Amino acid sequence: MQSHEGFDVLEGDPLGESWGHRWRSLSRGVRAGAVCLVAAAVLAAAVLGYRSWAAGRAADREVRLSVTLGVSSSSTTPLGGQVEYFVTVRNDGLRPTTVEELASVGSGMDISGSGPLRIEAADEALLPLSVLLTCDPAPAPDGTDAGAGPRTLAGQVSVVREDGGTTTSDVLILAPEPLLDAAATLCSARPELRSYQLSGPTVR
Repeated sequence: MQSHEGFDVLEGDPLGESWGHRWRSLSRGVRAGAVCLVAAAVLAAAVLGYRSWAAGRAADREVRLSVTLGVSSSSTTPLGGQVEYFVTVRNDGLRPTTVEELASVGSGMDISGSGPLRIEAADEALLPLSVLLTCDPAPAPDGTDAGAGPRTLAGQVSVVREDGGTTTSDVLILAPEPLLDAAATLCSARPELRSYQLSGPTVR
């Protein structure tokens, strides 16, 4: 220790030397146990960090969508009126998703909608649809109406994830009854229809 102008200055590293002396004074077993504890703490932190990274990556790759059919109509514009079908696509995932395309084929209908349509997490957006109807007038072998079909509509949605990857998600289109009823009514009245556009002007 040296004295300079009324105050003392500590030389060297007495605190480090003190801890070093205490460490050396511990038994080999105690020192080994302390090293193991430190290593375990470092390993636990690494595991938690990896799990956090893996959870974030899984959230980036997860796509959860719900799709509900909607319809809007006008009796005056254009002349004779029109009916427009669309779907409300809700993003139930944790990351934004971009819908590129929706496609559904069934019940005599070829349904499609094209994006890109970016949807934030916990948000929803509307996607207009093209609906081409082809009626099948031939009777089914059991004598029922072959054009009746199931009362559900399934589809596939092509999306671009937030991480830039692409995937296809199978969806069940909810509340399809208005479209199914319209198709059944038209096919009953005009069984010869082929690739008839349901979404658009009603007078054609």
